[in-house]
Amino acid sequence: MASLFPIATWLPKYNWRKDFFHDFIAGLTVGVVAVPQSLSYATVAGLPAKYGMYNGLVGLLPYAFFGSSRHLITGPTAVMSIIVKGIVPQHIASTKVGLTG
Repeated sequence: MASLFPIATWLPKYNWRKDFFHDFIAGLTVGVVAVPQSLSYATVAGLPAKYGMYNGLVGLLPYAFFGSSRHLITGPTAVMSIIVKGIVPQHIASTKVGLTG
């Protein structure tokens, strides 16, 4: 069970009184940075801003239950945005050619 859901290992031992406030402040700080970062990276990738928000927030939900690393970057990054910007228009163009041709 713990290998599939690592949260089952640490959640029962979590010290809510001692750690929750600090974890909340850390999460709030990361969230304040992640929102504009997600919006700007979506723009770099040539996508609507809402897709940056989806990428920045939706990936965190399953990771909270299935993730095992305490040090991991989830969400958009500059490199990923540049790659998306280079590949998505080509894919759309090839799909349109396939549909009309």
